[in-house]
Amino acid sequence: MKNLLTRSITGLLYGVFVLGCILGGKISFAILGLVFTAIGLHEFFTIHQNNGLQPLRKLGVACGMTLFLSFFFYAGNLLEPKWLILFIILFLTFLVIEIYRDKPNPFGNIAVTLLGLAYISLPLSLLSFLAFPQLDGEYTPYLLIIVFVLIWAFDTGAYMSGMALGRHKLFPRLSPKKTWEGVIGGAILTVLASLVISHFYQAINTTGMVYAALLTAIGATFGDLAESMLKRSVDIKDSGKLLPGHGGLLDRIDSLLFVGPMIYVFLSFYR
Repeated sequence: MKNLLTRSITGLLYGVFVLGCILGGKISFAILGLVFTAIGLHEFFTIHQNNGLQPLRKLGVACGMTLFLSFFFYAGNLLEPKWLILFIILFLTFLVIEIYRDKPNPFGNIAVTLLGLAYISLPLSLLSFLAFPQLDGEYTPYLLIIVFVLIWAFDTGAYMSGMALGRHKLFPRLSPKKTWEGVIGGAILTVLASLVISHFYQAINTTGMVYAALLTAIGATFGDLAESMLKRSVDIKDSGKLLPGHGGLLDRIDSLLFVGPMIYVFLSFYR
């Protein structure tokens, strides 16, 4: 009961913080994205460093934040795509720096650094296209808020139905507590949330919103399993200790890393 209370309070404060940053305007959204990128990469690199590898931590975080800002400025119609060259330059320096670092398993170090950018930085960077859906420089965060609300609806439904009805394990090798009943319950609550949202946000019709809800359920499930695979590979329970009752930041945004890009791609073709 104590853990449930701690988890609930932390989740509530986390939700208020995220929504406050998104609703606060494009500058606070950019700060949120940079914070998520920096902390997410820090946790990811720490996990692998404790497992014997030596990722390029500082350069990797700098490159990830640069990637986020590049997408943010491009989506906000503030910079031309040529500014992505800066990210490419940082990327090419990985090999040069690794030559001089003289660390064991140099290509493993580079591979983990690049995986962090692909797994964490790129999905977070794509959120800018949901915040600037028209690419005209106007910050319109409704789609971004909808993505977070759908993810939270799925997490809530999956947790509650899994606790009450969970019997059949979904993927015991990676996540022993996750059940089919939890996934189905989460999907149902997400679809119900999408129907409510469709009454207030009519830029996407009801059918499209239901599709988005189903994609959220799929993406959130595999996002959770992917992070579980990461933690299982190094035998840890949580990615960090930042959020009491939840673990690290990666434990909170694992679904977002899958759902955000999936919703962006879906809307790019659907609308």
